[in-house]
Formats: sequence, C-alpha cells, structure tokens
Amino acid sequence: MDMWHIVSILFGAIVGSFLNVCIHRLPKSESIVKPGSHCPKCKTQIRFYDNIPMISYFLLRGRCRYCKGSISIQYPLVEGITALCSLFLFIKFGPSLNYLFYFSFISALIVITVIDLFHQIIPDAISLPGIGVGLLGSFIVPHITLLNSLKGMLLGGGGLL
Repeated sequence: MDMWHIVSILFGAIVGSFLNVCIHRLPKSESIVKPGSHCPKCKTQIRFYDNIPMISYFLLRGRCRYCKGSISIQYPLVEGITALCSLFLFIKFGPSLNYLFYFSFISALIVITVIDLFHQIIPDAISLPGIGVGLLGSFIVPHITLLNSLKGMLLGGGGLL
C-alpha cells in the first residue's frame, strides 16, 4: 500500500464524517454547516481532537467525553465504509474525474441508504442534486452516454416522483 492509497483512505474517512452530519441533520431539516459537531445528547461542541474519524470513537469507547452518553456505532461504520469505498475506487480509477464522480455517487448512496433505513425517506437535498450530477457524469465518464443518463433520470427519478 503506497502513500496515495493511505491518502484515499483518509479522504474517505473525512468525507464519511461529513456524511454522518448529513445523515443526522437532513431528516430534521437542520443545517449541515452550523452549529459545528456536537454531542447528540448533551449538545456540547465536540473539540477538534475528539472529532477524528473512527479513531475518536474507539479512544473514547463510544461515549461522549462530557456527558458519557453513548454514541452510535453508526458513526465509525459510515466513516469506515466511506474510507473503504474511496480506497477501492482509487485503486480502480486512480486520481481522476472518474474517481470523483463515482465517489460522489457512492457517498450520496450511503447517506440515502442510512437515512432510508432509519426514517424511510429519501431527502430531496440529496436526490435532486443527484440528477444534475448524473447528467454531468455523461460528460465525464466515457461509458455513460447522455441518452443513458437521461433514461436513468426519467426511469429512476420519474418512477419515484
């Protein structure tokens, strides 16, 4: 494993941490920007050194440093799955637009899947921009044609609408 593989894992874990914010806040129509990360139980702001993807969860034994309330295993799982997806895509595509396109797509699917599991909803904030990203993909990824992208948009999005 070379340095670029490690970078792709770290990038995936950091993105996974942000995906957890989206998963937690989007169903409640909360901002994904402010306030910063905080304990879901006591609402205390999480310090930067307690917000390191996957590592902090294990160092703190799955508990908040302040209120000692338990923190869901979902957090390191989402971060780990996203990190692995990033690595696998990097191995397949290297540093390329294909990597970024598929990583964006998989990241959106991770958010949609976890939110759907817990809330039985698919947020428009994820699915609607996904239509644009899917169309953009037809110009980035060689084997995705504009026609196939439009068919996917109509069949997938139209069927759900």
